[in-house]
Amino acid sequence: MNTAREGSGARAGAGRSLAASPLVCIFCRAPVPGRTKTRLAAAIGDERAAALSSAMLLDIVTTLTADGLDVRAAAADPIDVGTLRALLPGIDVHSQPEGDLGARMSAVLEQLVSASGRTAAIVGADAVLIRPELVRRAGEAIVGGADAAICPASDGGYSLIAAARPVPALFRAISWGSAHVLDQTLSRASAAGLRVALLEDLDDIDVVEDLARVTENSALSRSSVAVRTRHLCSALSVGARGS
Repeated sequence: MNTAREGSGARAGAGRSLAASPLVCIFCRAPVPGRTKTRLAAAIGDERAAALSSAMLLDIVTTLTADGLDVRAAAADPIDVGTLRALLPGIDVHSQPEGDLGARMSAVLEQLVSASGRTAAIVGADAVLIRPELVRRAGEAIVGGADAAICPASDGGYSLIAAARPVPALFRAISWGSAHVLDQTLSRASAAGLRVALLEDLDDIDVVEDLARVTENSALSRSSVAVRTRHLCSALSVGARGS
């Protein structure tokens, strides 16, 4: 396996091609108190955690669709589909297939690339700092010869994975939710002879301390990324270190 760390300077204009504009599928749950962001809820309560879950999901959809990317959502539980369709009008929402997280991701990725003939990317619903150019960079990496492109997260996992063909080997025998997800994924890639492009880190929001990445990032104040989430954190007085 060749593992390449992609630089931040994408080829100007190349990401605008269809081939390098992946379909994006957000893996998500309906923002229902008590059923979403439970680790965050342990610190700030079910209602506020659900409100933040809703804000993050809406921010991701708004950020990506505003740049012309094709976005759809995959609900973790079939009972969430109706709620998510109401929350995300105009977005194609379906339930995820059965199985563990790896089996579900593998099946959805295969469905998307098989139906469209294009690169597809799966993104977590708490990767609120995602930017359209990062998705397009994943597409460029695939066009450039990578079998998959991944945005690592600082917790040892990843927040985005993209491919243009089924890559089931990358999702087998992974300790999902652990600090070993990325290392295990790269090991599976190596064993299968797959080339993985590692893009820049993209952290997600799992616990209250993670919110500081949103509230204390001065660059965000000049961008359209995570607008709802930033405003809600301010209104709820959460996210500052030490709060």
